[in-house]
Amino acid sequence: HDDTEGWRDTNGETFDNLSLIAKWQPSQQNNFMFTLSAFEFERLDDFFPRYELDSVVDPFARFNSSSIQIEFGLHHQLKQNHDLLAYLSINDVDFESDDIFRHEAPIILPGGDSLPTGAMRQINAQRPFTQLQLQAMSTLENHQLFYGVFAYSGKYKADTFGGDGVFRPNYDILAVLNSTTSSHDLNVDFYSVYVQDSIKLNPSLQLDLAIYADKMDNADAVSGGEWSLDEITTRLGLIWQLAPQHTLRLASFEYLLPFISARLDPTDIAGIPIFKNTNEGSLVTESDLVWDFEWNSGLLSTAIFKVQESFTSAALVAGNQLETTSKSEKQGMSITLNTLLGLSTGLNVGFTSFDVEDGSLPALDRKENNISIGLTHVYPNSLSVGAKHVVREMNFDGTREEGNINVTSLLVGYEFDNKKQQFEFEVSNLFDQKFNWVTDKFSTSGVAPERLFTARYRVSF
Repeated sequence: HDDTEGWRDTNGETFDNLSLIAKWQPSQQNNFMFTLSAFEFERLDDFFPRYELDSVVDPFARFNSSSIQIEFGLHHQLKQNHDLLAYLSINDVDFESDDIFRHEAPIILPGGDSLPTGAMRQINAQRPFTQLQLQAMSTLENHQLFYGVFAYSGKYKADTFGGDGVFRPNYDILAVLNSTTSSHDLNVDFYSVYVQDSIKLNPSLQLDLAIYADKMDNADAVSGGEWSLDEITTRLGLIWQLAPQHTLRLASFEYLLPFISARLDPTDIAGIPIFKNTNEGSLVTESDLVWDFEWNSGLLSTAIFKVQESFTSAALVAGNQLETTSKSEKQGMSITLNTLLGLSTGLNVGFTSFDVEDGSLPALDRKENNISIGLTHVYPNSLSVGAKHVVREMNFDGTREEGNINVTSLLVGYEFDNKKQQFEFEVSNLFDQKFNWVTDKFSTSGVAPERLFTARYRVSF
């Protein structure tokens, strides 16, 4: 259970999760897994922008979702160095959202009193889906092969009500004018066939190759839009160990971002993570060059990257499907240091510098630099204490003011002797700094412009 009132008491969030996990190994060749999970989530205020001090308060926005998930998994060893994985997931997802978009002009009553007006929208939706994936893994001499098939079949159903409302001063509904309703029941499917091979060319050189054939039927049941994508994408990676402590990684790949769900196939190429974007159905092209320097107590990693994204969507307008495509790009570099200072203290230092051009949000096009420094100490009695400081500098291409943020957070944790219970207490934005923390499709998490206290208690049984 996670619960917060939010940094201004109007944008709270509540998340509840209950999971049952069972594992069974009847023989050396077979492993079975079963999970049953239930999730509930409630969010108040707008999702975007979420962490900006100057954003307009929207106390009428509300989003609720609930889901039940059943998962089955199998790991079967066919023979030595040959394995089969199977995964089945059955999901029932429901969500609803309400909002009132306030108008500028109220209705003036006799005597001078006024009543606020606004556009209303209510959405009730269901998105059930079933997912099946079969994957084989084989090791043959200097080859490590992954090959398989993936199938995602679902529905996107939505009932939408809208209209112009006249409200009492507390925004209880008094009358609804010009109401409209719509209902759509659309298919959302994703099918994929893939193969990836990691080839050990010699003791210091590894080549990764992959090819994916994807077919996606996407939809927006709120607007009634439907569109399809058929893509064949490739992935290429190279790991070159220049010396015992020095490794060079090169990757160039393209992918059609699937619907968010669990996957069995590799999520990296040459050790570089693939999925970074958050728009389902985006066609993403990325190139990376990474140099790692590793020693007994730490790792220094330097990377240069470029990410290009194209996202297509559609809406039903006057009986016709109207498709639109937006393009975005992010390129830059990063340096990360992780090291131990003694036996029980860890140091993390990071620097990133990048440019963002977002076709769907051009007002956020910017050049950005980030510096983070974190220190964590673990005591012999399982008590841990950590601190992190972040410096963020944003220079926007448009008329928006520059952003310069300094924010510090503290974290105290304790793990009980049985290792099944853990307690954490966090103070984010320790010095109560006020700022606009910008988020976009490349970065959705944020820091609130107000001091927040968070307590977490986790139990495993």
